[in-house]
Amino acid sequence: MDSFSVVGQWIIPEFSTKDKFWGEFQYDPFKGVSRITLYGFPICENNRTLKYENALGNLITGEYVSLFSLLRTDYKSFQKITSNSFAVFDVKTIVIGDKLIESLNEIRLKKYVFKCTNVKEWVNFQTMRYKNSVSRDTTLDGFNYPPVLMLYEDDLVKIQLSTGISQTSQTTKYYAYSYNAIEICAKGDNTINYEGRTDSVLYYERVIHDFFHLVIGRNCVATETQGIIADIDNASRDQLFDVSKGNSLKCLYSNFFCHRVIDESRTKGLLPFQLLLCYNVVLDDLQQIITAFFSSYHKFYFVFRSWIRTRNTNDFTEYSLAELIYSLEGLYRVIFPNCEEKSVLENTINNINQISPLDNPNRLIKSGKLYIRQLLQDVILIKTKDVYPYLTPIQKNRIIDYLYRIRTNTAHGDALDDIDIHSLFPMIVFVEEIIAILIFQQIGLEPTRIYNHWRGIQEWNELKEMLIKFCN
Repeated sequence: MDSFSVVGQWIIPEFSTKDKFWGEFQYDPFKGVSRITLYGFPICENNRTLKYENALGNLITGEYVSLFSLLRTDYKSFQKITSNSFAVFDVKTIVIGDKLIESLNEIRLKKYVFKCTNVKEWVNFQTMRYKNSVSRDTTLDGFNYPPVLMLYEDDLVKIQLSTGISQTSQTTKYYAYSYNAIEICAKGDNTINYEGRTDSVLYYERVIHDFFHLVIGRNCVATETQGIIADIDNASRDQLFDVSKGNSLKCLYSNFFCHRVIDESRTKGLLPFQLLLCYNVVLDDLQQIITAFFSSYHKFYFVFRSWIRTRNTNDFTEYSLAELIYSLEGLYRVIFPNCEEKSVLENTINNINQISPLDNPNRLIKSGKLYIRQLLQDVILIKTKDVYPYLTPIQKNRIIDYLYRIRTNTAHGDALDDIDIHSLFPMIVFVEEIIAILIFQQIGLEPTRIYNHWRGIQEWNELKEMLIKFCN
C-alpha cells in the first residue's frame, strides 16, 4: 500500500458528537507512520484521556474515512484554544471506502493467497495461455482445471495449491492464462494472525517456502499476495456524523498487502539438475512428508538461510563452505540431542572405529565429547553412506580431513591460501547434499529411497565424477 496523506474535518464521538476539528491523517507503511493530527483539539485538566475508540472524517475530496483505536502521543495547547493547538494520535485501523488497512500485528485473516515461483513447474502444473478473436470466442467454458492439491492440514489451517484463470479483453482480442496459487485457509470460523512466531500466516508461509527451497534447490519467492479478512463491522457513510444510527458496512475482502518488490535474479526458472526431490518421487505421500516437515521444522529452520543462499550463488569461498559446515554441525546436534550421552557416544565411536580405525577410541569415549572430526565421520561414514556407495572409507576420510581443515582454520582465523575452486566447489555441493539428506531422513525418507532418486539426476552424477577426481 502506497503512503498517503488526507485532510478534512473530523469528529471523535467519545469526546463530542458536535465538535468538528480540521486535521490531517498521514500513512506511510514503510516508515511505520499511521497518525492523525487534529488542530484546535482541547487538551486541558478535565480531559486527560489518551485513548479514543474512533475518529470519523469527512475529507475535502468528499470521501469518508473511519479511524479506530486512537492513542494520543503528542499535543500542544494554550490557555485559550487556537488554531495552533493540536493533538497527535497514533491509529491502529483505517477504513477508506471499501479498503481496510490495519497495523500488521493486529490483522487476523480468513485466507491468505500468494503465487510462489517455481512451484508450478515442480508439480508439473502446465500453465495455459489463450488468445483468440473476440468475435469468435470470449469464454473458457469447459476448461479442465487441475485438481486442488492439498499440501498440509492441521487443527487451525489447511494449505493447498490451486489453479486460477486470469482473463482480459481488448477491442478485437481476448486473452486468458492460468496461474497457480498457494492458499493458506483458516478452518471453520477461525481467523489467524498475520504475524507471529507460530500459528500465524507468516509462519505457515515461511515453512512452506523452506520446504520448496529444500526440494527444488532454488529460491521460492511469494508474489501477488492477497489477504482476505473476516467480516468486520465498520461505520457507514450515514453514521459518520450521526452515531445514533445503527447501520453498518460489511467489508468482506481487503487487499492488505498489494505487492512485493522482487529481485528478478531470485525468480529464475527451474534447472532439472538442481531438483533434490522431484514431485513424482513424493506424489503418493506428499502431504505426509510436508506434515513431518512441519513437525520437525523447529529442529532445522536455522540452516535454511545459509543453505539456500550458498546454493543459489556463484560466490564460492572457504567461508561459504565453513558456514555450511557450521550449519551441518548445529543440525547434527539438534537432530541427535543425546549424541554426547555416554552410551550414545560410545556406540558412535565404536561404529566409526569399525569402519575407519581410530588412533585412540577409548580416549575419545572417556572425553565425553563428540568432536567435530568424529561428528563428520559419523555423518559421512555412517548416516549417509548409502547415498554415496561409490566412495570408499579411505576416500571419505580424505573428504572429512578437508572439511575439518576448512572448519578449524576458518574458526581460528587462519588463512587457507592453497584452497582452489576445483576442490572447493564439489565440497560445497557435497555438504549441501549432506544437510538435505539429514533433513530428508527426519521427515521420513530413507537413504536408499534418496539414493534411488539421486542416481538419476545430473547433479549427483556430476558430483560423483568431481569427488572421485578429488579423492584420487
